[in-house]
Amino acid sequence: MWLEKLRSLSEDGLNGPLKYLDLKFELHNAIYLIETLSDIYEFTLDGESICIKKDKKEITAEKFLFWWQITRYSEILEEEKKIISSYEEVKKKLAKLQKNIPKIDDDDDEKEKDKKLKKIEDTNIKLSKLATWLNKEGPILKKNLQTLSNYREIYPSEKSITELLKWINVYLRNKV
Repeated sequence: MWLEKLRSLSEDGLNGPLKYLDLKFELHNAIYLIETLSDIYEFTLDGESICIKKDKKEITAEKFLFWWQITRYSEILEEEKKIISSYEEVKKKLAKLQKNIPKIDDDDDEKEKDKKLKKIEDTNIKLSKLATWLNKEGPILKKNLQTLSNYREIYPSEKSITELLKWINVYLRNKV
């Protein structure tokens, strides 16, 4: 879920209507966060104060902080674990295949040798496919994990969240 959302914004949004964002600026981070959370939270103004809504119900900044530091963090961590697990499963399959390559003995008859040679050939094809997949997908998985990790680690303190909410407020008050 999180990876899809973040990739969508970086591939579509930051190259499309949000391409002007430079995440070194506080207001740009506020816009980015509003976009990344748009499926979950709505940020509006109530007079001069920021109003955070989830499922059309107003929540407190404290509840948002709890969600940010506990729920969101856990969800992203679980997603990272799934990605790592899927990669590790392929590596395990590769190791298992390598371990099960039959050995041709001198005392094997021709039929047995042919059978083992066929199994070795089939196994090598499978090993080659898995190795190709690992080499191709490895950098992509690493990039995906980095994307999730970066998002998981942003705004780690109450002070940083309070500051972010301040910048969201500034953005909402001044957007055209």
